[in-house]
Amino acid sequence: MTIETAQHQQHQDRWNRLRLPALMVGGVGVISLAILACFDGRAAAEGWLVGTIFWWSASIGALAILGLHHLTGGAWAAAIRTELRCAAVCTLVAAVAFIPFLIAPGAVYEWATEEGSAGLPPERAAWLSPWWFRLRVMIYFACWGGFAMLLMSRRLRPAMTRFEYRRPMRAAIGLVVLVFATSLAAVDWLMSLDAHWYSTGFGLYILAGCALSGYATTLAAIGLDPGGAALLRSESPQLRRDQGNFLLVLVIFWAYIAFTQYLIIWSGDLHEDVAWFVARTTGNWKYIGIGLIVMHFAVPFLVLLSDHIKESPRALGWVALGVLGLHFIETLWIIAPSLPRHDEMAVQWQDLVAVLALGGFWFAAFAWQMGSAPRFEPQLVPQREPAWEATK
Repeated sequence: MTIETAQHQQHQDRWNRLRLPALMVGGVGVISLAILACFDGRAAAEGWLVGTIFWWSASIGALAILGLHHLTGGAWAAAIRTELRCAAVCTLVAAVAFIPFLIAPGAVYEWATEEGSAGLPPERAAWLSPWWFRLRVMIYFACWGGFAMLLMSRRLRPAMTRFEYRRPMRAAIGLVVLVFATSLAAVDWLMSLDAHWYSTGFGLYILAGCALSGYATTLAAIGLDPGGAALLRSESPQLRRDQGNFLLVLVIFWAYIAFTQYLIIWSGDLHEDVAWFVARTTGNWKYIGIGLIVMHFAVPFLVLLSDHIKESPRALGWVALGVLGLHFIETLWIIAPSLPRHDEMAVQWQDLVAVLALGGFWFAAFAWQMGSAPRFEPQLVPQREPAWEATK
């Protein structure tokens, strides 16, 4: 057995050992929410929605970054393509988690009840018909799953060239479908929580958050995994800087889209448009919004300007984990003010339990993929990737 083979086996064993603890965390969380549902089904459903959206965004973001890599190539993503693939496959966890909302959408969405749909315009009420909503959900997951299958339909082999492992035409078509499906899903799942509010830029805002979340999840998995960090540490500093720079680009892109949406609605100053932001700039949510500006943009922006941080896989992993934690707060900031909360508490315990429960199952699926997937990147693909060789 060669040294590389032994290291790869150790890497797989580490991930395989994490599956059972992750499943236990997920099981305990689900049992806790099931007990809560017996007393307050609405609160349990609201927390479950927060957890579902959070982990769905991480999977969709990883799929989008993977598609971008297949479209453009480059060494920056070749080194982390295994992690991107494994995170994208975890979209199945989000699909299963969304089943309760297919069965009973009225548990969270007011428009799914007779009272809630009575005051909607006819065209909006028709779009938000429960049966049409269920059909669209299945179409969305079929689009994302089909895109993932197009990119992962054939196993990578040592003889593959850069033209064989890349699928630019499939990626181009799939990315267009992914953008439309994700934007419409954002309208159906998030914007419709306040069915009287509408923004044309909301889908792009959610898509930017998904891309940031998916890439941060991948970098955190690599940087905080001893084996993954060692693999990156053996490569050139330029490659590690490229990955940190791309995380910085995604942070800036997310902030730009969020600010643009706010600026357009603020300048329009229409009552039906500003209501969504009014709910998020009053009470405790005002301070959370300010915290997102500082911690979700300003701090990562300044930290990622440092080459020392970007050249350290462990430090970059912690920064990515922090970005992922702030994305959870942003997910709450988007969802919770539109829900009929009984008090002004910004974060309620069922939100945290749901994120941990679904996170346990998501991480177990991710660990299972990482423990069974061949380690493509350092040995196979980069040997025939000119962009990778240029970083040596």
